[in-house]
Amino acid sequence: MTLKNTLLIGLVLGSSATSQNTAQNSPARAGWPKELRFGVIPLEVSKETNARFAPLVKHLEKTLGMPVKLSIGADYAAVITAMDFGKLELAYFGPGAYVQASDRGVAQAFAMEDTLESGIGDFSYIVTKASSKIKTLPGAKGASFAFVDPNSTSGYLLPMRHFYIDLKLEPQKFFSQVVFSGSHEASIEGLVEGTFDVAVTSGHEVGVAIRDKEIRGWQDLRVLWKSAAIPTAPLAYRQDLPQSFKTALRDATLNFKDSSALKAMQLKGFAPAQNSDYNVVRGLMHFQKTLKK
Repeated sequence: MTLKNTLLIGLVLGSSATSQNTAQNSPARAGWPKELRFGVIPLEVSKETNARFAPLVKHLEKTLGMPVKLSIGADYAAVITAMDFGKLELAYFGPGAYVQASDRGVAQAFAMEDTLESGIGDFSYIVTKASSKIKTLPGAKGASFAFVDPNSTSGYLLPMRHFYIDLKLEPQKFFSQVVFSGSHEASIEGLVEGTFDVAVTSGHEVGVAIRDKEIRGWQDLRVLWKSAAIPTAPLAYRQDLPQSFKTALRDATLNFKDSSALKAMQLKGFAPAQNSDYNVVRGLMHFQKTLKK
């Protein structure tokens, strides 16, 4: 390489870096974070979650002109706490976890999943294997049972309401064993592997399990109960961020149109969301508080 070419490349790279630094320090970006810390509730094993969100991370990095650091919480509460302590700018919550973060004055929903399975509404399912001798939910008495997480709407709050309000029964007394699997993927895997007889999951995550070939399709499951629709999982930013940054983040997310990446995420895309969309979940949270009295 000639000295002339070396100098030319150096000038181009220097110009590019200068342009990026100038953009990051422009008045329009006053108060913006230097990086976007993005927390995700546990959905599947970390490697798969990283792969699931990698295209969105790359899109946000390019669109916002900053590094994006993805982290997966040990559980739902960990992501809520991380945002509460200012350790995250962006989070992918379950609806119930979002309501907790929002009601602390920390998080603001701006987008929700538009899923291939059911659009912007999702459902909680209590399921067993299609080959199981269990035919109905009342017929599951004495079986082993798995919720997802105590902060999960589809994986805990909705079925708990069904047990207490509709069936008038306490799961701990009805089933031989009640556990928290930790994630929707773990619930489906545990069911398939025979770790427990009955489990709770969401329709969207069943779609993900089919994609990952953990099950062939709904024909591998027997649905014992299906909830009414609830809003899908939101993306939320921390409320104390500059409005210009929140607007840019919202626009970047809603304009994520990578069809192959979205299909891998079992999504059509992201739809606009607002805090009031999750009021129905707040009702469920109020019900949960009555259980603790």
